[in-house]
Amino acid sequence: MSITDKDVLTMPIISLNRVSLFPTTPEERIGHALFLQCLTHFTQVLGQSGLGLSYDSCNAAVAINHNAMYAPVNIGNLNFSVSFGSSRLYQGMDPDFNAFHGHLSSTRPFSNSLAEEHAEQSAILTAERIANANGPFFTYNNNNHIYIDLTPCNNCEPWLEARNENWYVHYFAELNNQAPLKKLKKDDRKKTFGRIQEPRKSYRYTPY
Repeated sequence: MSITDKDVLTMPIISLNRVSLFPTTPEERIGHALFLQCLTHFTQVLGQSGLGLSYDSCNAAVAINHNAMYAPVNIGNLNFSVSFGSSRLYQGMDPDFNAFHGHLSSTRPFSNSLAEEHAEQSAILTAERIANANGPFFTYNNNNHIYIDLTPCNNCEPWLEARNENWYVHYFAELNNQAPLKKLKKDDRKKTFGRIQEPRKSYRYTPY
């Protein structure tokens, strides 16, 4: 879904597009690379008990100017690094996020976007604190790029619109239809680590 020229004048989400699995344009290639980086990064911990990162967690990846401390991406003349965010980072699992965030709590079962704890918010806020003489965000055609597992919610969308940058938002699934994303994450984890790493299913019989 592309936003009209009239909207570009009033909101920095200049485009909201589902990730293309067969990218052709530079914008699509950036979004596809962010999607793959995000999937690979969080596959390492998905499904592990006690971490709080489940297949339901929404994760994000934002393109930043090259930084040796962050995951590199090289696509022809498109060279950037990636900063990650997750709706579960408020639980204290990311040192960069913890260093500046004042709302950490392990007692809340769900993150609060008003406290800037959702995936796109944590990714962008972490990236802003990365020291870089040219600014934190990688831009292409004057637009910043972010991948989010799910479309922005009713709190995150106005949060993005209130920012000063232009954002090209890539997503995998609609917020109200997470099934395709959960299947993708589970399939990728099985492919990466093997079925033996999957939590065992219980078939215990419970009499009526």
